[in-house]
Amino acid sequence: MLPLFSGYNRNNLKEYEMKLLINDNTTTEKIQEVFGSLYPFLRIIFYAQETAHPQRRLVNGNVAHLLAHAEEYCFVDISGHRTVSEVEADFLSLGLQAQILRKSGSVWIETLLTRNWPLERQNHEGELLSAALAPVSSRK
Repeated sequence: MLPLFSGYNRNNLKEYEMKLLINDNTTTEKIQEVFGSLYPFLRIIFYAQETAHPQRRLVNGNVAHLLAHAEEYCFVDISGHRTVSEVEADFLSLGLQAQILRKSGSVWIETLLTRNWPLERQNHEGELLSAALAPVSSRK
């Protein structure tokens, strides 16, 4: 299990500092699982850094061999007040190219125009868009 350091209040994520512990046992799937449990309307995906082709190669599995630093472990802050660009830059500094997507109805969209929004706002916007675009029969 990928440790998440901090307690958090699901209704107000921006008040808490949440840091992912990344070590030699960390997998991209576990990072995605923890990230998705905190932000159900956001998704994080990882790409190989060396590809310059528009259809970049997705990275899955253990991240130890990709980490730019030979440290035993490191932390990535994924607190609600942090912006998409800050979190993506943190992963990039470790040697992992990350991209955060937002849910819009039944599709996942890039956050290129809203990269300066905090994760909490991105997630809330995804929730609103998904509810607004849901079929009438599935609305509450």
